[in-house]
Amino acid sequence: MADARYDPVHGWRGLTAHRHFRFAGSGGRGGDAVTDFLRGAGMTVLDGDPSRLNLRGIRFDTFLVANLAMSGLTVRWERDRPAAQRRFMFLMVSRGVVEIVGHGPQHCAPEGGILIVFPGDQPVELIARRPADLLVFTFDVGEVSPLTLSPENIRTLSPGSSVFRSSYAYLHALAHTADELDHALSPVAKTLTREVARVLIASASTPELPDIYDRAQAMITSEHRDPELVPDSIAAALGTSRSSLGRAFARRGSSVARDLRRHRAVTARQLLRSEPDIAAQALAHRSGFGSSTALHRALLGEFGLALAALRVADLPAPHPLRAVGATTSGEPG
Repeated sequence: MADARYDPVHGWRGLTAHRHFRFAGSGGRGGDAVTDFLRGAGMTVLDGDPSRLNLRGIRFDTFLVANLAMSGLTVRWERDRPAAQRRFMFLMVSRGVVEIVGHGPQHCAPEGGILIVFPGDQPVELIARRPADLLVFTFDVGEVSPLTLSPENIRTLSPGSSVFRSSYAYLHALAHTADELDHALSPVAKTLTREVARVLIASASTPELPDIYDRAQAMITSEHRDPELVPDSIAAALGTSRSSLGRAFARRGSSVARDLRRHRAVTARQLLRSEPDIAAQALAHRSGFGSSTALHRALLGEFGLALAALRVADLPAPHPLRAVGATTSGEPG
């Protein structure tokens, strides 16, 4: 086992190779060893018997991978060290339910099974009220730079995706075979672990918000006449989530639906000027609205005038009338 070089402030930055951990969860005095391990990870046991925790894991200086089987246990990740505040935590739950409680930024995949705690200084509690198996993967933000992941740019994660399943398989195997890993191979294992972290961050993050906004605007401008163009289809075409797309527009003080309606309303008014007698349903269809009712609402909202009023307002101005046979001399003919 390599020299730990644990520092109360900077954590395990001085670890030169790796350390492996294995606790059988047999109860009794083993609880002290588990408590020491958790303390080294910046965690405090709040409730339950740590001696019954079954754990296998490996630690590098900026990575921690641990497979835990736990029940009736609550621990708090204190995040009171600068090093801890720079770390992501991915929790991959294969059995049971694990809760995250805290005020810091976090994310849970809609399908369950994947929990993410973002870097920050707010304490986070992990609670397993019933038997649960989980894989814990924490790493420093510097290991994945310049890639970024935040609540603002995260996309939907799926435990069934090939990226997640491959990452889980590697990390699980690493945690369970860490005691067989020769220290001469530590740099290789650390490099592989770094690549897994980068793949997880890259697959979980959407493109930068300004890029999403600009690309969405280009789609709206060129395709808004298609009634099938809706926020969900735009998000899917851009490879992002509906919520991330919405946040990109909200930062500009708008929304996807509002910009779609505005473009369609402007197109409808342009058509109305060139074809004053066009039927409402045809006007709605050709400008991208799903119905004439939606057309009426949009015109009223954008221009403050109903369709009938716009027909009159947008008629060409009549030419001045001239009396036939009139003279300009002012004298009778």
